[in-house]
Amino acid sequence: MHFGLDVRSVVVAWARMRTRLAILIGKMTDPTRITALAVTTDDLLTAVEATTRDRRITVLRVTPPFAGRMRARLHVANMDTNQTTTSNKNTDEDSYVIRPNDEHAVNAEPITIDPERFIEDVPPLPTVDSIEDKLRKSPTPYSQSRHREWYQTALETWRESVRDRRVDTVTLDLKNQMHPVDVSYLGWLLTSPHFISLQQSVAI
Repeated sequence: MHFGLDVRSVVVAWARMRTRLAILIGKMTDPTRITALAVTTDDLLTAVEATTRDRRITVLRVTPPFAGRMRARLHVANMDTNQTTTSNKNTDEDSYVIRPNDEHAVNAEPITIDPERFIEDVPPLPTVDSIEDKLRKSPTPYSQSRHREWYQTALETWRESVRDRRVDTVTLDLKNQMHPVDVSYLGWLLTSPHFISLQQSVAI
């Protein structure tokens, strides 16, 4: 039985497919394809706080394959064991970011971004000692519970200040060039005190 197969045509078609696949994979390894990053505010605050307080290597990381819009996730490097931990929560926010399905389809290095780049002039982080000094110098009598309360209030004020200083664009420090991208922030609005207060006022 003859199906009219032309071996030469099959070989040519296969070669063309391989060429197109190589071009596609080459594009997915190109970080300059990225035009926008999506970052959860919780991840950003955690990274900034950990970097400032603990001096841990805590960054936001973008993993290949690269697309136009990518998710930057919390990433902590363990200097002692050389291991890394990356936040990869399964949330509905992931649908906001368009990315290829197979993260192992290409061989390319992830992009790491210092969390301070997302903030315009990070304010000083309050410490337990600094709040204790402030409390003892105030007319308010010192107690451990009041110290704890003051510290938590100062920390939340600091976090609010960091949120207010988020930038709209960051520059990726690539090997051969500096590449600016837009930034969108996810996850803070629905749990923010301002939004909760607005909900309560509407409910009333």
